[in-house]
Amino acid sequence: MLRAFIAATATLMAVAGTEIAAQSADAPSQSGGAIALQVGVGVPSSLVGFVVGGLAVRRVAHKFGSDDERAGRIAYAGGFAGAALTTGLTTKLLGSRDATIGDTKVKVHGSYAAAVGGAVCGEIAAALIRKIGRKGALGERGPIALLAGVAMFVLPSAGSSIAFAQTRKR
Repeated sequence: MLRAFIAATATLMAVAGTEIAAQSADAPSQSGGAIALQVGVGVPSSLVGFVVGGLAVRRVAHKFGSDDERAGRIAYAGGFAGAALTTGLTTKLLGSRDATIGDTKVKVHGSYAAAVGGAVCGEIAAALIRKIGRKGALGERGPIALLAGVAMFVLPSAGSSIAFAQTRKR
């Protein structure tokens, strides 16, 4: 069952990756380098957003009288929200650059909400992988556990880039 799940996840990621190439004819397609840049910069921005969002929400929870334990639990929600917002912003900023069609420069833009929504979908997928891993299905070590760990960090950024690419237009 685990191998079927991994195969289905890999197939889904491959199909989603081809969707980036199949954008609307109105917008020029993104290069592989542009997509790699969005994902590569999105991963650290997601981590920064998680830390900043979590700390900010924890501080607000303390101001409203929550004890340390409750404020810590609430801070997770702020962390995930901050990660989604910063990942979406990174994708929006890097994906809304000028493009060249022939000799003409055009301004390309997409939806920030779609980018944030894609990041949230990536966070949900990462949480599911974490839950499966905690049950011991991925093993303690080895290539599958390593791949799962990497996927947990990359999925929010990849989801953001995929969702944003679907909304790109001139």
